[in-house]
Amino acid sequence: MKFKNIQTLFTITLIIFGMIQCSSALSAPMPDCLVINQSKKQCGYFWPGDEFSYYTPSAGWKIYESYGVTDEVGNATWQVSTPYGICSVNAFTDATIQECCRQLKLTYVGEVTGDYSKGMDRYQEISFWSTPLAKVIVAVSGIVILLGLVILAKGILKRKK
Repeated sequence: MKFKNIQTLFTITLIIFGMIQCSSALSAPMPDCLVINQSKKQCGYFWPGDEFSYYTPSAGWKIYESYGVTDEVGNATWQVSTPYGICSVNAFTDATIQECCRQLKLTYVGEVTGDYSKGMDRYQEISFWSTPLAKVIVAVSGIVILLGLVILAKGILKRKK
C-alpha cells in the first residue's frame, strides 16, 4: 500500500473513531414533577426516576409537566398547565410545588410514591455501543489507528533520511 493510501485510511479511521467517542452522552436524573389526583383533589410532587430506573405514579395520579416561560423583561418562571388552571412559580422545588398546589386550590400531600416500571443494571447500558458488533468496530478502529501511527512514524523517519 502506498503512503498516501495509508494516510487516507488512517484519517478516515480517526474520523470514525472520533464519531464513536462523541456519541457517548451523560444521563441525569429526571426532575421532580407535579402530580394531581383528580378524584381526591390532591396535589404533590413525584420523582419519575433516572437513567437506570423509571417510575410511574400510583393509580389515580397523573403527571403534569412544567415548562419554562420568560416574560418581556427576561424574568424566567416555571408553569404547569392542568385542568385546574395554570400555576406559575420561580423554580420547581418541593416548596414551589406546594405553592403551585395552593394556586390550583388543591390539597398538598408532599411526595407521591410510584411503581417501579423498568430499570437496568448500573454497569450495563442498552445501546448499539454495547453490542458485539460495536466492540469489533472499536477494536478494529483502534488497531488501524495504531498501525497508521506506526506507518506514519516510519514514513516521517524515511523522509528525514
